[in-house]
Amino acid sequence: MYWVISGQAELAAEVTAENVKLWKIDGSYSYSINNRSCIPRIFQGCTDLQILTDIPVDNAISYLDTSFRYSMAMQLSIVALDVNEDIDNSIDAAKCIDQYLDDFIYQQLVDSKDLYKYNITLRPIDDYTDDVHVTITKLHKMFAEMATT
Repeated sequence: MYWVISGQAELAAEVTAENVKLWKIDGSYSYSINNRSCIPRIFQGCTDLQILTDIPVDNAISYLDTSFRYSMAMQLSIVALDVNEDIDNSIDAAKCIDQYLDDFIYQQLVDSKDLYKYNITLRPIDDYTDDVHVTITKLHKMFAEMATT
């Protein structure tokens, strides 16, 4: 038995010899499919796939939750920081990011340097409204830490 997990798809697939069981991010069982050939279609376009073997459902859901929070934090960071994004969208992204960007996810983003792959140009901190300055400063710091690790 093995798992295919994607935070982008918000799904964990438990793959056995008999079938594929799909689990949602909230830990609820979604449905079962009798054909393993469906896995590429289910996760088509996902770039965050993890393959894990012989772990219990609770652990798989925990990995799924972490993968989802990482994916959301990265996407929101890009929108919040990139000078080419509409400023209102950047501010909205900054207002949402704290629910995904805890210390663990922050460190994962720094260590992975994934944000560099997007070639973003940082918007100056002064362009933002006061209510998101703390968050934007944290994101700028995170981006700077990527350069030094």
